[in-house]
Amino acid sequence: MWVTELVVDAPGNEPVLTIEPQGRPHVLFSYGGSTAIHVTKQAGSWKSTFVTDANGIALELLVDSAGNLHALLDRSQNPKIVYATLPANSTHWNVTPFT
Repeated sequence: MWVTELVVDAPGNEPVLTIEPQGRPHVLFSYGGSTAIHVTKQAGSWKSTFVTDANGIALELLVDSAGNLHALLDRSQNPKIVYATLPANSTHWNVTPFT
């Protein structure tokens, strides 16, 4: 049986999903057409954070074996493509533009 739950109460589009080996889900989506938001389930509730300095539409979201998140974002301004990482147990995204 499928179970449905509200991840975040905000309009958004282009969601991408990845799940850690331990089962914790992560969602990255575009809010307002330009701001990337990361949402994850922690202690039974969904928590959201902005991917700072990396506004854009989420193209891909992956988690590695150490629990680090890796995202590829498409932006409307230059640099057009950025690579963002969120180290495990951190709340700050690191952003690297492709030039």
